Amino acid sequence: MSSLGSGSCFRAARVLSLLAFSIQVFTGCGGDKKQVPAADVPTRYEVVRTLPAGLPRPEWTLTTPTDSEGMKYFVGVSEYQATEQGAREAAMQNARATFAKYTGVEFKAIEQELSVSHGLASDVQDPTVSTLMKQKEEVNALFGRLKGTNWYLEQSNQLAGETILKQAWQAWSLVTVPVDEYDKVVAWREKQEKDAQQFADEILSGSRQRRDETTALLAAGKPIAALDHLQGEWKRIDLSRGSLKQRGWPYNKPQYDSRLEETQRSVVSQIQDARDAIVLDCGRYSGTVYVAPRRKETSVTVWSLCKGGGKTVPASDVPLVLLNGAGAVVARATSNPTGKAVFHTPGLTPGPYKVKIDAEAPSVKAMGEEIRAILAQRETPFGVAAPGESIEEVVLVGVRDLFQGPASLPLPASTVSLGPVTFENEYQQNTRQGGRFAELLKTYIRSTLTKIDGLSVVEPKVRTVEAITRAVRTRDLLNEGEEKKAPPVQSASVQALIDEAQGALESRYTLVGSDVQLTMNLIRAGTPEILASSVATIPMSSVPEDMQVRPNPLPVYNELASGSARPIRIEVTPQKGDGATYTEGEDVVYFVSTDQDAHLLLIYEDAERRFTQVLPNSFSPTAFYRAGKFLQIPEGRSDAYGFTVTPPFGAERLWVFACSRPFPSLAGKESETGKVLRGGMNDILPVLRSHGARAGVAYGEAQTVLTTVGK
Repeated sequence: MSSLGSGSCFRAARVLSLLAFSIQVFTGCGGDKKQVPAADVPTRYEVVRTLPAGLPRPEWTLTTPTDSEGMKYFVGVSEYQATEQGAREAAMQNARATFAKYTGVEFKAIEQELSVSHGLASDVQDPTVSTLMKQKEEVNALFGRLKGTNWYLEQSNQLAGETILKQAWQAWSLVTVPVDEYDKVVAWREKQEKDAQQFADEILSGSRQRRDETTALLAAGKPIAALDHLQGEWKRIDLSRGSLKQRGWPYNKPQYDSRLEETQRSVVSQIQDARDAIVLDCGRYSGTVYVAPRRKETSVTVWSLCKGGGKTVPASDVPLVLLNGAGAVVARATSNPTGKAVFHTPGLTPGPYKVKIDAEAPSVKAMGEEIRAILAQRETPFGVAAPGESIEEVVLVGVRDLFQGPASLPLPASTVSLGPVTFENEYQQNTRQGGRFAELLKTYIRSTLTKIDGLSVVEPKVRTVEAITRAVRTRDLLNEGEEKKAPPVQSASVQALIDEAQGALESRYTLVGSDVQLTMNLIRAGTPEILASSVATIPMSSVPEDMQVRPNPLPVYNELASGSARPIRIEVTPQKGDGATYTEGEDVVYFVSTDQDAHLLLIYEDAERRFTQVLPNSFSPTAFYRAGKFLQIPEGRSDAYGFTVTPPFGAERLWVFACSRPFPSLAGKESETGKVLRGGMNDILPVLRSHGARAGVAYGEAQTVLTTVGK
């Protein structure tokens, strides 16, 4: 009877189950009435059995016992498990997790990293995995004394309505751990967190150091090196962030990653700033580059600059590429320490061009596609123009080239004293001779200088003993301690000091084949330092036919081969400086000084190679002067002699001799302007030099050249 009833119940259950399935299928096929899916039926658990049997839940399952007898208590509770053993293990795991949470140790995170992320079954483990293995060993050792002392389990039926879905177990475990063990875990946790903090601090400290190094590179004008540095830093921090995550707890705490993420964003910002700091400057002449004519190879100069910190500095080692209007590569160049990059290319035709950072350069390619693409966007357009071959146009190109430079930086000198233009012979020796052609060049040079924005040509000031003395004092201070020899008082450099200019423009020209080659040097006032230099080539066909380009050569005399063991240094200059050109009717004044007390002998050599002794004379028969003081010759209107430019015209010289003993009398005939000496300098020099070579005698000689022309 009971057996049948049982079977009937079973069959009825199957029928109900099939009916429910049929209803679900029908509803899923578009029935009008909605039925509640079985999955949405509320479930509950009904206890059917306890272990120990028949006991209610102990008090400790509700309230964790307080510490006693040197022990701490923790309660672990499992979720519903399929088996009793599973419930016991889950309860114990929960107790361990509760203990870990109580101590601040993220044990689950460590276990998860070990079991999921790293596959510890591998025989080969990287340092991060080894670190985690060590952590696991330490945790297992620390948690090894965590003991379950009491257990309580419940077996329940999971019901959906009145239907039994399954049976499940839930366990409670009362766990004890010695207080000293808790203290060890806390100490271990603190050490782990301290190590993680130190690890993150070391990463950030290294990042700060590299950022400082990057800032220094930018300040030094090395933006490419700075970008490479920043790219390396970005990658380093990215790898460090990954390392923190791989190391697990406590390294993977968000607080550490957020700090590194913020630092990485700062690096990205620095990369953008470094890119934006690069300036490609094609010069200060409104984006136009003038190409000198009659040059087999032309060149275009571009400047790389680095802006930052309120200042702009030259940027070195920046690879650049020159493109024509069609976008074809014309030439490549790299900026030097002054930021200057020169593109050498034959036959550069006038037209539009642009200069870009060379994305194909190895130093740029090495930084990766992203930065490479960013840098490739830095470009500056400009135009190339080719003026004609007249003297004026060629000089314009040469002077502009001399003062060419980045528009964002100041001129090498904003005030310029225009020095003489002199002829250089085929042996590249400055003859210190001028003439009409030299004055013509000087006129065009001056005209072009006055058209350069921000540049002033300083007019010559009246030379006086006081002005020259001040200039020499300043010159000596500027060159104090320098190995280079200070420029002589007759130089354009010292004349610029007298004129209170920042620089002196000194020019020389020579004949090269059928061309005149003009070389211009901009010299820092009071020093031998060349600030800028340029060369301009003038076709001889552009020179007027009646213009004498090559001056009549001055006689060259042998240098003083052997002389006094106590040489006297002489400084001598006319009021315009050495090599100047004077026009008919102008008065010439000379200034002379020596570094020792000495007797002076001055001989004037005129354009016809006549020699006149102008000092000593009938008014100053001894001509003995103290060291360090400049002597003006003639001293003024009261002097019975003077130097006024009259025919014949050409190159003339003033010879100055100094000796610690009076000079012997030279043969000649007295005149109103002085003693006209017999013979030439080849006759005079041996007499004077032999006198200065005697034992115990100090001796020196010097000369200055000028050129005279008619009106």
